[in-house]
Amino acid sequence: MAEALNYATQYQQALDQVFERRLHFQAMRTNPMNAQIRWLGGKSVRIPTLSTTGNSDRDRDGVTLAQRNFDISWQTMDLKFDRDWNTSIDPMDIDEGNMVATIQNIGGVHVLEHTIPERDKYFISKAYAEWLALDNVADTTEISAKNVLQVFDRLMEQMTDSNVPETGRVLYITPQIKTMLISAADVERSLSVRESGTSLNRDVMQLDNVQVVTVPSDTMRTLYDFKKGANIAANSAQINMFLGVNAAILNPMKYQSVMISPPTAHTKDNWIYFERYYEDVFVLENKAKGLAFNITAKPKQGA
Repeated sequence: MAEALNYATQYQQALDQVFERRLHFQAMRTNPMNAQIRWLGGKSVRIPTLSTTGNSDRDRDGVTLAQRNFDISWQTMDLKFDRDWNTSIDPMDIDEGNMVATIQNIGGVHVLEHTIPERDKYFISKAYAEWLALDNVADTTEISAKNVLQVFDRLMEQMTDSNVPETGRVLYITPQIKTMLISAADVERSLSVRESGTSLNRDVMQLDNVQVVTVPSDTMRTLYDFKKGANIAANSAQINMFLGVNAAILNPMKYQSVMISPPTAHTKDNWIYFERYYEDVFVLENKAKGLAFNITAKPKQGA
């Protein structure tokens, strides 16, 4: 029997580049602590949190023996998002399809149209659920072109008041909110003339040195059904703004692989394509104030 070809170091490299370019929340996945995670068994990670006491007045008349004035606590979290996908590919489909249905094309389309959107949707919904579970409350102000900057300023103010660093903040918004920002009278926009000299590029890339990233509205929801694919849950609310710093979120990746088995008698002369990834998203309790959300409040039952 022919040995399965593991493309984790070949095709995987190309996939990683695609993920980096296409994942909307990539900037929030880059917490340096991801590389410092301590694994416990097969599916659990353990994260340390260090705390110390404050300073006190010095006693110049005596010597006091040093005491332990720090503490280390541990937060244990279990990974649950374990996903895979496979398909068989008849060699004749590749041959008769004028090479359109090649293994790499099939895998590439699946990654772009399903895997990447699914990972984004899991990221935002899981981050929101964990943040909410830590006794945080989302802003539910109805946003318009007149108040969009006021809502943004309020989220920024709350973070600054919680001692969250101003550097490294990223604002994720829906296309509808982007239109409101472009229309807001107080937004300073840079108009750049393209090489042809006949068109203007009007855009909002930053607000108060905060990077602005536009995300499709169906990828900014509070809840999804992941039984097969990623579908918006019936009781999901729309996330309009997501402001955050990557230090508040961990995104451990336990396993990621793409494998291709060549035709054999066992596969009835078909190629077999298989991909799997195993990861999760966790909000650090002591950094939760580094996240903020504005959502469209769900209507009350009977309303």
